[in-house]
Amino acid sequence: MSVKSLLVGCAVVGVALAFAAPSHAALDHYKCYKIKKDVLVNQASALTADQFGSETVSIKKAFLWCNPVSKDGSGILNANDHLLCYKVKGANLATPPHIASTNQYGLQQLYAKKPFLLCVPGNKVIIP
Repeated sequence: MSVKSLLVGCAVVGVALAFAAPSHAALDHYKCYKIKKDVLVNQASALTADQFGSETVSIKKAFLWCNPVSKDGSGILNANDHLLCYKVKGANLATPPHIASTNQYGLQQLYAKKPFLLCVPGNKVIIP
């Protein structure tokens, strides 16, 4: 799965799927950095749809920059895929869905409460 198809409308949440191989096996790990001195996005909003429903969220300001990272020697599958995550404001979910997510740190029992971030693909340009 390419990062270009990754849309995160809620706090970053893993989803356990019933496949022979876990869906996260083909994804890079990401290390995210808080962004300083960013300006607010001008009255931006986005219609988002995911497994919890659809809604228009207000996009606030850029919050995190995420680089693909080699964790414990895992390597990087696509060094050109980066994420830029914006804080968003959306409605609380009427009934917080229960999520069971399994990864290398074990089984996590989670409840999604409300949208917090929208992460979009971003191109990296470093300005000296």
